[in-house]
Amino acid sequence: MRRTPLDHRILVHVLIVGILSVGVAHAGIERFAEVAPGIFRGSQPTTQADFDFLKARSVRTILSLQTLSWDILPERRDAHHNKIEYRNVYIVAFPLPPGETRVKEALLTLTDPSLHPIFVHCSLGRDRTSMIVGLYRVYYQNWTPEAAWDEMLRDGFKLSWTLRGLQTYFWTHTQKPDWANLSVSGREQERP
Repeated sequence: MRRTPLDHRILVHVLIVGILSVGVAHAGIERFAEVAPGIFRGSQPTTQADFDFLKARSVRTILSLQTLSWDILPERRDAHHNKIEYRNVYIVAFPLPPGETRVKEALLTLTDPSLHPIFVHCSLGRDRTSMIVGLYRVYYQNWTPEAAWDEMLRDGFKLSWTLRGLQTYFWTHTQKPDWANLSVSGREQERP
């Protein structure tokens, strides 16, 4: 079968559309999702397109759970360049559980309405982010720990020995602490 110039143009057009479609499919923040009105989650923004994606959703504050300065410093600079407030509360992903003070600080930051819309992330938006969102669901939206855990697994939370500390922390902190009762009054309570 002999191809005509029209066939070649169509083939080139199909290839270009295909290549552009792949780019569109991966544009924005990986695992981006709305947790509650004014609270979003996902992977770390690293490009100007990622910051544009957040600005298009009116994100006012970024809450980073990152621990390494080579992740934190460039993101802080880029956030300020894009006029987005930046907060970092490092949560360690380790075989040992994270510190309760840090988890409390992250949740109180996440629930502060003056920082909304807020975007919370770790590196890939899977493990530390899922644990913080899971506890948010239990403490502030009255989800059962099992429902929050199921969502954590669906969102990519890994069950590995290296992250055993996050799993242990979650399951030993499913009772709403007194400070969580005081931090947000009158917030909409949701169940899955």
